[in-house]
Amino acid sequence: VIDYESVLITAQSLSELVAPDKELLSLIQGVCEDKGNIVVVVSCRPKHVLENWLGHITELVLCAESGAFVRWQGERDWTSLLPTSVLNDSRFHSGGIPHVQSIASLATSAASDVPSVSASLCSDISSSTANIDDAIEDESAWYSEILPIFEYYRERTPGSILEVGETNVAWYYHDADDEHGLWQANNLMVSLQEFCNRLPILVMMETKTVRVRLPQVSKAHMLMHVLTKLAEVEKIPDLIFVMACGEDKTDDDMFTLLEPRDETTRKKNKVVKRQKQKTARLQTRKMFSSVGEKNAQKAIDAVKETPLPFPLPRYLFTCMVGVKMTTARGYVAGLQEAADLLREVVAKKE
Repeated sequence: VIDYESVLITAQSLSELVAPDKELLSLIQGVCEDKGNIVVVVSCRPKHVLENWLGHITELVLCAESGAFVRWQGERDWTSLLPTSVLNDSRFHSGGIPHVQSIASLATSAASDVPSVSASLCSDISSSTANIDDAIEDESAWYSEILPIFEYYRERTPGSILEVGETNVAWYYHDADDEHGLWQANNLMVSLQEFCNRLPILVMMETKTVRVRLPQVSKAHMLMHVLTKLAEVEKIPDLIFVMACGEDKTDDDMFTLLEPRDETTRKKNKVVKRQKQKTARLQTRKMFSSVGEKNAQKAIDAVKETPLPFPLPRYLFTCMVGVKMTTARGYVAGLQEAADLLREVVAKKE
């Protein structure tokens, strides 16, 4: 299970700049050629972007919007992993939040809500989201309250862009001035605090990115779906090891799911983990908004109590890219080392 950006390729604002080159495609295809490998690539980008990048590699399992949607090997349709309770939440409908028919039309109307947003800017948003308009359902009505705020800061931060997905909105400032971009990101976080109190959303500060998403979307939930799917086709007994590689705090719930659950291993790692988890919580506070932090930590804690319908393989390898506090059991220094790790997998096959 591999995060795409910042693990396989350097993160950028524009999706066009992180499209895989021939060398990366060759590496991914090399890992997939071994029929004993089941390769899952996870991205925060929308479904259509991931399909354009990697959709032709039929052996891949693709996960879009950080695990909200999954496309299984050899299939063309995507499966939504949103819990039924989310779709039935009254706050997503016209009774609690203004009814939303179209994200593109909402972007156009945002100019009247935030006078500083130009009509041409809204037109850009409308065109960039037109291809997913039909997929937006009533449960996404919270967009109507937060999109104008994102528009406001995009207009005032040269080099920043806005990306609208089906379960999240992301503001990237990789190409903005570092100091000004960080200052605007902090202001945006403050502006979004109010909405965390009354809307079912989670505000996150990632690497040069501010993202708002549904708290029910998680990589741990995605990984559980993949493992359950393998159990259904009776491939779980054939698993020798599971490897998961990520690069930020949003991967920690996935790493936690892969923690060894036998008592002997738990006791062995108890002392080390206690200090790591304490420091990781401090890091969580810096990454998540103060309001959204409680929900984020609650999601990670809930994973620890999640019963697995099958035993995990004996060999579990969780890896963080970059030296940072995490619940992962190991790390590699950067992108080159992550690529070398995958090349070793290919070499073992040969």
